[in-house]
Amino acid sequence: MGFLVGGFTAINKFGPDPMQVGEHIVTQKSLYLVLFVVGIPLLYVASPLSTIFWIVGASGILIVGHASLMEPGIESEYAQVQESV
Repeated sequence: MGFLVGGFTAINKFGPDPMQVGEHIVTQKSLYLVLFVVGIPLLYVASPLSTIFWIVGASGILIVGHASLMEPGIESEYAQVQESV
């Protein structure tokens, strides 16, 4: 995603006027086309949405697992009451 945003910023900053490279004239439209042709497949391969869900799921399992092992059971709260009865 940063690639596309950075590309838009760079094109608007450095490429507003057409320039000649060798025999070709490079316009802002052709720069946007190249950005999309390269950026959209990279975005698909990176799959940021599934990566975010994977990180959230793995973190949730780790946090819940740690909490279930570290939190003392409710039986420890009633141990003194049961001994006195």
